[in-house]
Amino acid sequence: PTGFGDSPYQCFSSFAGNPYLISPDDLVASGVLAAADLASYPTLPADHVDFGPVIDAKLALLDRAYARRLLDILRTNLNFRTYVISRWFSYFGFMAAGFFAVYAVTQFDLPDSSAAIFSGILLGASVVGYAVWGPIGDRLGHKHVLELTTLLWLAALAAALLSEQAWGFYLVFALMGLANSGGSISDLNLGLEFGPEADRPTYIGLLRTVTGPALLIAPVFGGWLAGAFSYPAVFGAAFGFALIGLGLLRFRVTDPRHVIKE
Repeated sequence: PTGFGDSPYQCFSSFAGNPYLISPDDLVASGVLAAADLASYPTLPADHVDFGPVIDAKLALLDRAYARRLLDILRTNLNFRTYVISRWFSYFGFMAAGFFAVYAVTQFDLPDSSAAIFSGILLGASVVGYAVWGPIGDRLGHKHVLELTTLLWLAALAAALLSEQAWGFYLVFALMGLANSGGSISDLNLGLEFGPEADRPTYIGLLRTVTGPALLIAPVFGGWLAGAFSYPAVFGAAFGFALIGLGLLRFRVTDPRHVIKE
């Protein structure tokens, strides 16, 4: 695309295509836009290029076409849509992560330095997890990794609820480190596999956009639960959310590696 002064010699990128050259009629012919979408398209001069109106009109059409494409993916790709819903539940299941250390310190009257020990265990388990989950995901599929790591997270929540001694939270943080590392690797990689290779940037961007609010809302909801009820209430609610997310992932989401993509 042309840059300052609309000069082809001062473009934003020497590798990117120029969206201003895309024909609106071709977008309608390919089904990306409807004929009604061109009703407000301005009449442009035929003997010269007026870049300002062209840029505004073309980008508005392309934004509309892309938004429609995103909605079509969510509407037509049931497998991907179910995966998105399962991630919402799973992210709410992770809302308890920020409260483990606070609960352990207050519940067992531990020194503040215990938080450093918990962090060290979390980091060490994460390092091990990153080394292990990547090869497993490549061999068996990232859906299996997410299922296994969600089981580990459920075990961490159960340990937090049942622990009667401080050492139980060392196990909690070890399990959390293993679960977090696997989730970080496979959540992103599995999202890439739901669509054709050419659409992978669209799928991963859509996944992150649609599930992003859950990452914001979940810890706030967890803080409200902790204040209104108790930390164990947060752990119990998180367990329920994570269990629902695992159920959807396990029984309602087909591994995209086994789906023929058109």
